[in-house]
Amino acid sequence: MVKLVVFSVLFAFFFMGFSRLHAASSTSFKPKTSLQAKRSCPYTVIIKTSCSSATFTRDQISLAYGDAFGNEVYAKRLDNPASRTFERCSSDKFEINGPCTRNICYLNLLRNGSDGWKPEFVKIYGPHANTVSFNFNTFLPNRVWFGHNLCHGVSAP
Repeated sequence: MVKLVVFSVLFAFFFMGFSRLHAASSTSFKPKTSLQAKRSCPYTVIIKTSCSSATFTRDQISLAYGDAFGNEVYAKRLDNPASRTFERCSSDKFEINGPCTRNICYLNLLRNGSDGWKPEFVKIYGPHANTVSFNFNTFLPNRVWFGHNLCHGVSAP
């Protein structure tokens, strides 16, 4: 029993991430697609596309972020070429509802397509969490969750 607990703790610590910016493999990050019976909170997400990105992208862009306590917000397909989202040197604002989080400590983006896209940063405002900003300034790989995990070292109350 003790070995199982130790293994579980080490396994959880390993997959919380050691680097600030990383490509998350399909085994280390999977967004939660089913919403549990949790309170819903509104978030404002600002995504700034880099001035060194392509003029625009038709790629599908998804986002997932959350806290160290298992609360996660998942937004599939933020992109909309008809509304000119994710154009070079532009900022796009999204109003997203999802489970209430504490302090947001990870964020991953998923790009699916052939145009390419380079986000500069993602900033999240929420009612129960501090405003947080994640800097990217790199072209996202295709079909791989990519982002930041700053949750290591965070403990539950």
